[in-house]
Amino acid sequence: MPESATTMVDDAHTLRIRADFGKVDGATYRMLMDAVTAKLRDALARDPQHGTALNNLAYLLEDQGKDTEAEPLYRQALE
Repeated sequence: MPESATTMVDDAHTLRIRADFGKVDGATYRMLMDAVTAKLRDALARDPQHGTALNNLAYLLEDQGKDTEAEPLYRQALE
């Protein structure tokens, strides 16, 4: 996975932890998570063979309640 994608995923995890502890309001959290999701989608469009990035994008989508979008990405990551 490209280093920048790894950094985005790490940032997303940090953001989630901060949101869980009330350090980030819901609207800001959703906005930033949408941005991270979009950037991961772009990274995967350039190189779709990154299983880790696919898995992480699926996780982020699932966390946003987008289970139907997450499931095929999880499956693709396992191939």
